[in-house]
Amino acid sequence: MIPCFMGNMVWALTRLGFGDRHEVRSTFDWLVKYQRFDDGGWSPSTIFPYKGSRERCWGRHTCYWGVTSLLRAMTVVPHGFWTSEAEEAKKKAIDFALAHRLIWSSHDPAKPIATKNTRPQRLTAPLSYYHDAIEITTTMLSLGVRGEAIDDVIKFVISKRNEKGRWFLENSPGSLDSSWGAKEHENKWITFRALRMLKLTGRLELD
Repeated sequence: MIPCFMGNMVWALTRLGFGDRHEVRSTFDWLVKYQRFDDGGWSPSTIFPYKGSRERCWGRHTCYWGVTSLLRAMTVVPHGFWTSEAEEAKKKAIDFALAHRLIWSSHDPAKPIATKNTRPQRLTAPLSYYHDAIEITTTMLSLGVRGEAIDDVIKFVISKRNEKGRWFLENSPGSLDSSWGAKEHENKWITFRALRMLKLTGRLELD
């Protein structure tokens, strides 16, 4: 049971028009019921679904990508999905993301929430099980979340824009069947998502 994968599948299948399927609804309800929001020091349980791997999906610290993937799914699921339990999970997930200022460790403000290729400070295409600063911010904005943490990450993304108003590809998953562009070069996928994020803020400026 991999929460980031499940959340991303709910998001993708709903976007593709399959939100009325029982499998999509049951998966969303499962995530609402079992997603954790603790911030470290949790003692892994031996009961379903937390048994198994102790240091990955269900380790001592809630997997951040499980939370952001659930939030992303919440931007598109049908109105009928919104039970009182789902509303409560949404609040907890938003609070969890804000406690990390979207892309930073809650325990060390200078440290990214993740390390190496998965750190969200690196603008990524295509998106995988982890999300970058643009996608996390877009998700929060789509859910109506506003505040200082959101503004700080927006400024961070804007700071990466070049003089032509475009953004570079900074990270990409491993071997792929097609090219998403060269790293450290202007990238249409990154630029599109950054502009879409800015449009949600009402601050989109086209020179």
